[in-house]
Amino acid sequence: MYEKDLFDYRHGEPPEHLLTVLRALDVRYSPSLPLINSRLVNQISDPYVLRILINQARIESQILAPTRREAQEILQNLRGGGHAWSQDKFAVRVFP
Repeated sequence: MYEKDLFDYRHGEPPEHLLTVLRALDVRYSPSLPLINSRLVNQISDPYVLRILINQARIESQILAPTRREAQEILQNLRGGGHAWSQDKFAVRVFP
């Protein structure tokens, strides 16, 4: 058994202009920001499922970028590095 915890995950998010997995899954995300894929997945309706995805896959901080090079540049500009996936099928990790 566990207690359901609706913790605040916003402190783990990168700046708002960067697309993350969480933002791509949220249909309320600003359409003015550049999207990798114009088709968005349905919004996650269960707040507990959302927290599980954040805990297990860190979707609030996982950056999405069109290319490996752009992903690396984005992460290098972020204080503390991070993780990204690119549309050209790379997983990019930059250490602080």
